[in-house]
Amino acid sequence: MDEERKVRVAITHDKKQNQSSRHDLEHYLTPKKNRKPSFQKQDLLGWLKPVLFAIVIGLIFGVGLMYFFSDFTADEPSGSNGEQALPVTTEEEDETEENGQASFSMTPQHFKLIQYGLFSTEENAMEHLSMLKETVGLPAFIIQRDQSYYVVGGYLSSGDEETQAISWLEDQGLVRLEDFLTKEWQLSQEGFQATEEEKAWLDSGLALIETNSFTMDSWSGWVQSMPQSLENQRYVSAIQELSMESGGEFMEEKTAQLSLLFFLSELE
Repeated sequence: MDEERKVRVAITHDKKQNQSSRHDLEHYLTPKKNRKPSFQKQDLLGWLKPVLFAIVIGLIFGVGLMYFFSDFTADEPSGSNGEQALPVTTEEEDETEENGQASFSMTPQHFKLIQYGLFSTEENAMEHLSMLKETVGLPAFIIQRDQSYYVVGGYLSSGDEETQAISWLEDQGLVRLEDFLTKEWQLSQEGFQATEEEKAWLDSGLALIETNSFTMDSWSGWVQSMPQSLENQRYVSAIQELSMESGGEFMEEKTAQLSLLFFLSELE
């Protein structure tokens, strides 16, 4: 009887030991029953993001189409009576020429010039110009750009002419970068409405430079034949004064050419 009791106790002990010896990770590995998530816990952004993205793309595309088609519906330029403006025809241009009007133009001229000084007032520039003429006898004149006044001289169209001008000035006792410097410049005339007489005279003046036929005698004769209608233009006093220079010094000719270009470019 005691042996049978011992056997029952041993079996009961083994069952309890097996139940307590389950693996520590067993509760992680044992699958749990899936619960159906409630509607409140669903991620609303999961379906809101595509909707918002579609709305933004639609707005951008719609605005782009409105802007694109608005370019094709712009009003055409019209005249004072609301009529469509018509381009100028060759017949109208011919009529302008028949009325004695012609357009004088000058292609862009790229060159270097000699700068003797830069001043904030015309009075100071005039004082420096007078000093150069009295003490050194330099041919020069004054130009104005952006509220500044330059004392300049010498139309230098090549490196050889620049070298020759520097050598000539140094022979007069001037020091480069102290008393003078060379400066790049550009001038042009897009279209000055002139009479046929004026245009013919202006063309002959420009030809003196473009055909390399410039001499002080031809220059002086050209200035003296100036039409009276152009005597109030800018730089007239400069070209008249330089045309009276005697002799054929290199810088006198180059400064006369420079004044001619400024005169032609400033016609208005």
